[in-house]
Amino acid sequence: ADPERVLLVCEGPFDAIALDHFLRTNKTRARYDVLAVPGAAGFNKEWLKYLKSRTVRLLFDNDKAGRDGQQRIAKLVRDEKVDCRLSVLEWPSGYPDKCDIGDLIRDGVNVADFAREHCIKVTAGQRRILFLSGDAIPEEKVGWWWRGHIPFNTFVSLSGLMGTQKSAVVRDLAARGTAGLLMPNSTDAVPPFDVLYFTSEDSASRVRDLVRIHHGDVNRLHVHDIATSSEPLDILDCMADVEAGINSHGARVVIIDALNSFVGGEIGTDSKARRTLSGRLQSLARRTGACIIGIRNWGRAEGGTASQKALGATSLSDVARCVMNTRELPPIGEGGPRRFLLEFEKVSDAPKPKAVPYTVQDRSTGPSDSHLREIFWEKEITEEDLRRILHPEDKKVARKGNGSGATHLAVVGPKGAKRKR
Repeated sequence: ADPERVLLVCEGPFDAIALDHFLRTNKTRARYDVLAVPGAAGFNKEWLKYLKSRTVRLLFDNDKAGRDGQQRIAKLVRDEKVDCRLSVLEWPSGYPDKCDIGDLIRDGVNVADFAREHCIKVTAGQRRILFLSGDAIPEEKVGWWWRGHIPFNTFVSLSGLMGTQKSAVVRDLAARGTAGLLMPNSTDAVPPFDVLYFTSEDSASRVRDLVRIHHGDVNRLHVHDIATSSEPLDILDCMADVEAGINSHGARVVIIDALNSFVGGEIGTDSKARRTLSGRLQSLARRTGACIIGIRNWGRAEGGTASQKALGATSLSDVARCVMNTRELPPIGEGGPRRFLLEFEKVSDAPKPKAVPYTVQDRSTGPSDSHLREIFWEKEITEEDLRRILHPEDKKVARKGNGSGATHLAVVGPKGAKRKR
């Protein structure tokens, strides 16, 4: 058996057969192994060897026998100090007594998601809550990728309407990271580092091309294309692989584009999102020191903040120490290039940064490279500048500006050199 696959343990062969058929029908069987035990009390101590180094979920029936059977296995794992990641199914209220996995499948429930959401982790006897004395807590310094804007060691949320060039923005930033280039409007840079990039909407070659056109070092770019897998990748089932990738490549930035494409679990409510996704990504970032950027599209709702409008629960942004969003601006002059704005809703450990406008220039030479677009950053603008841009008809605001109702700014290219528009 593949130790990377999750082991689902059922009470009895009929549930196991039904679960196997369900996973095959939904084309997710390759991520799981299915094991049947002969009844709730039928687990043999000698079978503990099959649990070693595995992620194991016990899916016994919703009755006293099932609960007792799961606790018996958990005790065996603790007593024998078996090295495994064990969790037991805690049936939520509302399900009838003696309900089993076969019943869920007949009712159309996605059992893989149900198990991931309702299984509670069991430890091998160690204390789960640890306290540190204040004088024993090490000092923590903020490490900045983009000083005052984007820190390392955290989950970062980037959201905006479709078409506001979110992916182009992060590919420009990734290029700067891989080549050690200056960040926009910045006078310092960090040494070059590796970047892990999960892509769902664009191919790996397009990601590479856009990092290259922004002067990045593609040798430091490592791309996972969702299309290379025969079955959809659920990043929640692969956190150990992601952490191993970060450590093996020494990656300081991980980009998940788009976040919803790589999450198969339920993240529609705040509590579920924190438990299943955002909290785990934040923990991973803190363990590895990496900056993990999740990209999401805004919903259709008008008004509100990025975290309120983006698809998914608000905690996808709340847990982040940096929350960014994008929007489109009116062009400068008739026929000017499309113009956008990168706003910072929240940055912990720093004053709220000013928004940064940017344009996207076509760099294609023909149909074969029509995807080539380059980001050009302008100088930061104040909220008053932004009001003047968005509401040029407001005479009170315009009088404080240059009288034209538009703000003409220098453009900062990918290497930090200023160029006049």
